[in-house]
Amino acid sequence: MAKSESRIFNILYADDNPSDIELASEALDEACLQCRFFSVRDGEEALEFLHQHGKFTRNTPRPHLILLDWNMPKINGLEVLQTIKSDKNLYTIPSIMFTSSSREEDIRAAYGAGANCYVVKPIHLDLFLLRIKSIVQHWKNVAR
Repeated sequence: MAKSESRIFNILYADDNPSDIELASEALDEACLQCRFFSVRDGEEALEFLHQHGKFTRNTPRPHLILLDWNMPKINGLEVLQTIKSDKNLYTIPSIMFTSSSREEDIRAAYGAGANCYVVKPIHLDLFLLRIKSIVQHWKNVAR
């Protein structure tokens, strides 16, 4: 891997809401100069990305951070998290539940499955953008 390539911080965001993906991408363009943002629309695609299967070839980079929405089709965010944390090749990747649910039982379940953090998506645009920037800035420093 080239020296400049090793400084790139890869982020995988799994969410079925195209608006949230677009907002997160815009926030990261502003906040993180050396970040590459990858998005998938469901839990099945997230696992294919992580295992480099299907349309995600061997050239797909390993993410340094994973953001997971809870409510996704095919495989939900909690199931993706459980798979990540039970895989010896993936469990060290910081995995954050970034979801609209603030239910106490969902929060407990996520932490019980090994989530590194649980963040409730704010409704307001400015707060959403700020929250994404803050998450990435924090974990970019921690994950190094």
